[in-house]
Amino acid sequence: MPLFRILTEDINESNITRIASNHFPGFTLERAIGFWQGQQEPSAILKIDTSDRSGIMQVAHEIREANHQQSVMVEELPASTTFVDSDTPEDIPYDPSDAPYGDAKLLGDPLPI
Repeated sequence: MPLFRILTEDINESNITRIASNHFPGFTLERAIGFWQGQQEPSAILKIDTSDRSGIMQVAHEIREANHQQSVMVEELPASTTFVDSDTPEDIPYDPSDAPYGDAKLLGDPLPI
């Protein structure tokens, strides 16, 4: 299942979460620093694991309209997602060559800015 990322200006977090919640039961919202047309701006990255591309595009259009933006960015990335809960075995083998980005570090502290 792909991972979609919708990148937008972080000017109305409550609208972003309301719009995403109307279409998807779960997502992650991260704050970031972005640049648009040479200007720094606060950004929000909405991350959703789904195969519903049309739902993602609907969310992107609604966020663009709600934030009065010229455009928002949508990225579609290959992803392998596992939810670890009480029924997940602890000895699941991890082979970095199976990861979508080779042996890239997938977990850990964010890179400093």
